[in-house]
Amino acid sequence: EIAKRIPLLAEASERELEAFEQFAVLKTFAAGEQLAFEGDSCPYFFVVLKGRMRVYKIGESGREITLYYVDPFESCVLTAFCILSQTPLPAYAVAEETLEMVVIPSGEFRKWIDRFPVWRDHTFNILSRRLGEIMATIEKVAFLRVDERVAVFLIQALPPSRDVLAITHDKLARELGTTRVGVSRVLEEFEKNGWVSLSRGKIHIRDRHALQQKAKNTLLM
Repeated sequence: EIAKRIPLLAEASERELEAFEQFAVLKTFAAGEQLAFEGDSCPYFFVVLKGRMRVYKIGESGREITLYYVDPFESCVLTAFCILSQTPLPAYAVAEETLEMVVIPSGEFRKWIDRFPVWRDHTFNILSRRLGEIMATIEKVAFLRVDERVAVFLIQALPPSRDVLAITHDKLARELGTTRVGVSRVLEEFEKNGWVSLSRGKIHIRDRHALQQKAKNTLLM
């Protein structure tokens, strides 16, 4: 049963489980597959079971910025917003990895929000958590220099137990909503300072303390 794979349904009532089994459908998407475009309607709500989804915006210049990722047993806050407000999706979504998810028709999901506490609580949880992340992303883009944003990203992406991040300059630029040239210039400066070393598709942290100092005034944003 699909329900047994979803932790949030561990304490669901019999009525909640019956409704889930009746309407939930398992779907799989290939890595790199476009899942949604800005302006799309939202025909279903979903819970990711395996893989990762990237949710992002594209500016008028064509530059991308990552808003957040949706990982296993999570749902997309903007999809929930789209369904509940019955407005178009305000972002793009792509399968970052091979993606397996369970989908629920949006009409049924709206009913479940009213009837079933497990889905109401899940929705409020993702709303409260993700909206804070989105606001933090907007603040960083609006108020931080590129070098500060790169330092913050590296510190947050790599726990102290790791010192190598597999990421291209192009992908890092998309994460931060800036240009590849700008990211490369910053990383080259960091390398010159001895803070990082660069190899093809990888960034090696050499001086975590220096990066933390660069990021220290921004990590609380």
